[in-house]
Amino acid sequence: FMQFIQRCKKCGWGADKVAGRIAESPDKEPRTRLFHQLALRAYREYEAMLEEQHAMDFDDLLLQAAQEVKERGGDACIHLGEGQMMPISSLRWILLDEYQDFSALYFNVLDAILNVNPSIRLMAVGDDWQAINTFAGAEQRFFEQFSTDFPRAETVAVTTNYRSEKSIVDAGNRLMGGRGVPAKSSKSNFGFIETKYL
Repeated sequence: FMQFIQRCKKCGWGADKVAGRIAESPDKEPRTRLFHQLALRAYREYEAMLEEQHAMDFDDLLLQAAQEVKERGGDACIHLGEGQMMPISSLRWILLDEYQDFSALYFNVLDAILNVNPSIRLMAVGDDWQAINTFAGAEQRFFEQFSTDFPRAETVAVTTNYRSEKSIVDAGNRLMGGRGVPAKSSKSNFGFIETKYL
C-alpha cells in the first residue's frame, strides 16, 4: 500500500483524483479491483493520519517546496543550516545528480525555481543504464527529454569508465548490448571476473 501511495503522490494525485481514475477505468480483474479499493482506503487513512498529526512525508515536502517557490518567488529561501539562508534569486548553479531517477515532483520544484530565476545554470548528471527506481516514481522520460525540457542545455556523453578494469566494462557492454553507446575503459589492465557460487 505504501508503494501505491508513494506512486500516486509522485504523480501529484491526491486520494480523490485516484478515486476518479479508478472509477473511470475499473480493472476487470476482481483481485486488482479489490486491491485498488483497499489501497484507496489506506491512502485516505494515511492522509487523515498525517493531517491529524500535523505531519508530512517526503513527497508532501516536495509539493510544499514547489508551492512555496511559486508563491514567494525569488524571496523563497533555501536553508543552508546554522541559521543561514539563501534566496532563490541568488542561486547561480543547480547540480542534479542521478538524473535518471528524476520524478514529476522533483521536476515541479525545479521548474518553479527556474521560472523564478531563469539565469540559473543547470547541470544534470545521470546514467540511463542505472535507471532502476521506477518503483519509487522515477520516470525515464525526464532523462530522455532533457534537451527538450531544457532547450538551452548542452548534452555531453561521458562514455569512458574511469573506475573499472577493462573486463568489467566489456561485461557491462555485452549485458547492455544494443542499448546505447558502449562504454570504454580508461584502464589498460584487463583485470578479471571471478564467479563464486555460495
